[in-house]
Amino acid sequence: MVDLPTEGVAQRGYRRDYLGTGVKWLGVLWLLWLQLSLLLLVIGQYNGAWPFYSVDLEPTWNSYTRGFLAAWVTSTTALMLLKRFEYFFSTLYLLPCELILADYVMMTATTVDECGGGVIRHSDLCKVESAIGAARWVTFQLRRYTWNTDRGVAPAAFDAVSIFDRRGPTARQVHGYENGYNLSTVTAILNRHGRNEIVIPVPTFIRAAGMEYFNYFYIYQLCAVWLTVYWDYVTYGLLLALLATASGLLKVYTERRQRCELRNMARVNGAVWAKRNDSWRRTTSDLLVQGVMIVVLENAALLSVDAVVIRGNAVVDESLLTGETMPIQKYQVPSPVADPDTADLPRSPETGNKKHYVFAGTKLLSATGVSKSDLPSASSGIGCLLVVTHTSAETLRGSLLRTLLFGAPLKLTWAREIRIVLGILITFGLVEFLILNAQYSFSMGSILTACFSIVGMINPLLSIAILGGQLAAASRLRSNKSGRFRLIGRSAKERDSRAAFANCDDEGDIGGNLRVYCMDVERLTLTGRLSQMCFDKTGTLTKTGLDFVGIVRVDAHKPTAQPKLLSFSGGPPTSGMEGLLGPGLALTHTVSVVGAKQRVGHQVELRMVEAAMSLGWVYNSDMSIVEEPAGLGKWEVLKQNAFDHHTMTMSVVIQNMESGEAYVFCKGSHEAVLSRCNFHRGEESAGSDTREVFEGLVVSAAEQYAAEGCYVLAIAARKLSGGSKGLTLSRHELEDDLELLGLLLFRNEVKPDSARYIDVLKTGGVDNVMITGDSVYNGAAVARKVGIIPHGYRVVIGDVVSSREVRWADLETQEEVDEESFFGKGSADEGRPTSLCVTGACFSELARENRLVSFIGCRGTCDNSRLRPGVRRPGLVDCSCARIRVFGRMTPHQKVSVITAYSRPPLNLITGMCGDGGNDSGALRAAAAGLALSGRVEASVAAPFSTDSPSIGSLVLLLREARASMCTSFASYRFLVVRGVIGSIGKMILMLYAGAYLTPFGFIYQDLVMNPLLLWALSMSKPSKTLARVPPEGSLLGPMMVMSASLTIMIGVIFLLAAFFILFSNDGEEWFARFDGSNSEVREWQKRSDNFEAALTWLWLSWITFDTAVCYSYGDVHRRPVYRNLTLVFVVLLTGTPLLVLLLASSSQFSCAFKVNCSLSDFQAVQYSWINWFLFPYEEVGGDVWYGEVPGNVMPVWLRWTYFGLFSGMTIAHHLSYKLICLGSVVRRTLPGMGWGAREVSPGFVRPYSRRTIFNRRGHNHCIDWGRSTRSLLGSSG
Repeated sequence: MVDLPTEGVAQRGYRRDYLGTGVKWLGVLWLLWLQLSLLLLVIGQYNGAWPFYSVDLEPTWNSYTRGFLAAWVTSTTALMLLKRFEYFFSTLYLLPCELILADYVMMTATTVDECGGGVIRHSDLCKVESAIGAARWVTFQLRRYTWNTDRGVAPAAFDAVSIFDRRGPTARQVHGYENGYNLSTVTAILNRHGRNEIVIPVPTFIRAAGMEYFNYFYIYQLCAVWLTVYWDYVTYGLLLALLATASGLLKVYTERRQRCELRNMARVNGAVWAKRNDSWRRTTSDLLVQGVMIVVLENAALLSVDAVVIRGNAVVDESLLTGETMPIQKYQVPSPVADPDTADLPRSPETGNKKHYVFAGTKLLSATGVSKSDLPSASSGIGCLLVVTHTSAETLRGSLLRTLLFGAPLKLTWAREIRIVLGILITFGLVEFLILNAQYSFSMGSILTACFSIVGMINPLLSIAILGGQLAAASRLRSNKSGRFRLIGRSAKERDSRAAFANCDDEGDIGGNLRVYCMDVERLTLTGRLSQMCFDKTGTLTKTGLDFVGIVRVDAHKPTAQPKLLSFSGGPPTSGMEGLLGPGLALTHTVSVVGAKQRVGHQVELRMVEAAMSLGWVYNSDMSIVEEPAGLGKWEVLKQNAFDHHTMTMSVVIQNMESGEAYVFCKGSHEAVLSRCNFHRGEESAGSDTREVFEGLVVSAAEQYAAEGCYVLAIAARKLSGGSKGLTLSRHELEDDLELLGLLLFRNEVKPDSARYIDVLKTGGVDNVMITGDSVYNGAAVARKVGIIPHGYRVVIGDVVSSREVRWADLETQEEVDEESFFGKGSADEGRPTSLCVTGACFSELARENRLVSFIGCRGTCDNSRLRPGVRRPGLVDCSCARIRVFGRMTPHQKVSVITAYSRPPLNLITGMCGDGGNDSGALRAAAAGLALSGRVEASVAAPFSTDSPSIGSLVLLLREARASMCTSFASYRFLVVRGVIGSIGKMILMLYAGAYLTPFGFIYQDLVMNPLLLWALSMSKPSKTLARVPPEGSLLGPMMVMSASLTIMIGVIFLLAAFFILFSNDGEEWFARFDGSNSEVREWQKRSDNFEAALTWLWLSWITFDTAVCYSYGDVHRRPVYRNLTLVFVVLLTGTPLLVLLLASSSQFSCAFKVNCSLSDFQAVQYSWINWFLFPYEEVGGDVWYGEVPGNVMPVWLRWTYFGLFSGMTIAHHLSYKLICLGSVVRRTLPGMGWGAREVSPGFVRPYSRRTIFNRRGHNHCIDWGRSTRSLLGSSG
């Protein structure tokens, strides 16, 4: 075995062996022979001839049955063992060998689950491929691993080769490829790296069906079909096989459709200009390789590679990739001459260097900075130059697709509990097997009867019971509604207009403009249990656009003077913009022009440009030169440094075209800009006290306006000595020794429906927190407006001061707050409840000190924690402990860490994330339910769910559908399980009381007509109009599931026994006699269904089947009322009417087909009916012989109506008990209060007494959860 630790892949080689291949095919032939022997035994038993060899004695039915059972058990056991040890058998017939000799390679990937699920391992046996002129390779998880012997001291292995360092290319490397490759070099790289295409493997329908059918469930169904066919129920057995096959094909079709959608999303075809032999050549995108220089033109097709911009700047649309609704600006990577200090540093696309990368799956909107002479002569003349860095599955798009296909498996509670349910069913079946055989002395007939009853418990539709509700919900979510507000092609103001929210009603119901795309239907069930929601701020809770409020002017030369607000609300100010403040406002941006003078850039910078234009500043066509008001002077932009998430700044170098003087302007967060100002660094002559006063005034002003809901940036400048020669300075040197000019204020208006839907979520049992990259003060203000911070709560801000000390301060008074005042036990009861808001630095410090979990979970000090289970809602929605509700100044990695902290022990909350893409994409993928407000009318790979609506009402819609889907899926599963159990019990009682069987036509009607139609109708239940107070029960073994199933079974059995009692009380009547069965063998079911007992059992079983389907369709609080499910109403009327006719009407040929209320004359006539066209000869109904004790089984009219009343009473008892017990306080409060189902409300709690004490640097005591340390949960976030 060879390990590749840098890639998390282990490789083990195998080669083909003739002996092993022969043994493999012998094993296959043996399994086929077992199936053939079963078929021969069935045919031989029908024809009375032993199929294998001649015998002197005539074979009996018992001898056939012994042979059949031997082959049947052997075949089933062999298939089960083959499935159980599938991984072992996949390499059993191959010889382990060195990788250089391998025909197959077992690839094992080991990755860390970013969702907090530990280590994930995925193994696959990959075939080694080769081609003429190309190195050998294997394809694993979409990536191509090429045979590589040049690995230094490491052994040769299949490697994901690259011409660049894995940490990213350097600026020197990418600028070294400006002249392009020659054809031979491109061919060599293609032979080694493969074509630039992401091939999503979509198996053929036959292969996919084979993989689907080779599992325990279908092996079990095959076992049931053979048994049924052998026992002369041929029609029923074939229909059973048809149902199993159809359900499997439906799953195969659904999964292949999803794979095909992913494959279509991965395909990016088109032609592109690439440089070959120092000239431009037109080539197809699949022939692009690493290191080639290409041109991306305006409005070209989607890019198929990740590439670094080396000349020019670009504006791209990344909505299909990251979900970002706004255009993104990209900047050329500095040349080694312009920035020699960073020329040899790796530039990974996952860091701040993302601004230099254009990714696969994005589209260029505009480009500037490249002369037409440098572009292909046949092109449009507008584009930028890029060097390809990643191709095919190595691109960011490929990485996202790998996450979707091979990421963390969903850890669903019910998926693990299915095994327990199957174990219970098997145990019940064994008990029934023993009871029946004890009654009939373990004869071959009784053994076969018991086996037939057991295999009938598990319905062939069970494999798609959960899937039905999910597919119906996903279809409704993505359905195209009329009148929907289209986002594409609209400006930010139009997307934020009232029209975008007009069709969302107060309850979150579909009003015509909401649509959600679901990339993974299985995730809907997990989403139904969601109890913790994290929101981004800008573009999610607030509008995408911003309003420019004004400038707070400061004067560093008058440090004690109060900052002055220059408001733009009522128009531009008439004074106060003198000096460098005007040029700073007009030029400190990276706005560019797209098409016909359409400006593109960050909303902050667009508003700055608009404010400057209102003052009279005039821009040229490409925004590079700007003229002062009244033509007093011109300024030119010489250099732009884009916003950096690590430094939290951006800067420009500009020059006064008249004086030649050059200046650097820098804007960013007020903390970052102040740290770069010379006054802050103490270089002024004033004393330290004066400096502190000045800084305090600035910080106080920034925090005050942020607390009022303003987005605050600081702007500073300095004059460059030597004029434009200052361009040679590094960015760090440029953004140093600055002089503060003022604060820029923007107002980010809350979306008109955000507060309403946050309230709907809270009412629906979902707790909400905010994770934003903006100021914690601005985040707190928005959180108060939308209701994330409850009304009346005190807000305490947590930040880190010197020496990593966490400081807590009251937002309103700015006074320092002692941690014990809100963190100690019982503090929630003392005075005003508190909400905490922390900065990214404070978050990291709490994580480093292993204290984060105690600050985000319920510590048991609030009134809600004292409520008993069943009264207390799950999660943190009602927790009033002082805990963090706003996370400010958070990096993308820290956002993922917050999701992880909520999701993993000890909190264990089902956590969702809602954002508009971009910096939220990591958190969207890490969350159990990530919803991207992508603004696209097609699915995005940024998150499992995406929507084209700007409203978080889409989240409410998603939760409503997810909860309804979960209830429907569980109801469908419960319906089939209970129907199987109660049917098995009914048949056992029938055998014990009368030794009788149900008719084959009755089996066919119930299992082929009733059950599939009712299951389909069950899945059509629509969600309620609003969210219920609590999520649905998420366990197959919870009180709701177990009690409802138990009630149905108990009530059904009681009423069946009552029905038999009424029937047997008529002993001695002329029309009735108990069925004796002594005149036939146990195995002769054809002679044991002509009686009253079989007819009564069939009527009861059919009635309770309808009754159970309707009962389990009750809307309760998560679905609409059962009468609103028109599909179910129609199916019940369609298939239930024949049942009433059979029960209440007199004898007819129709009733004789079911042997219910059948007279001898009609029974004789029905043998010529069309009904027998669908049955085999030994299954046909009708004839001259009636095997019952009396001719016919017609019940008197009074008895029919008695049974109608009895069955109606069963329905009333069933529905009343279901309403009062399962949907009432017994299941919801009493049983959880006794401990059953209490774990459903336990997530989110930190055990208050399982703590240890540590001390921070101020010497205060802090209680911390004794469980896993938060630092280990969050990895390197601290």
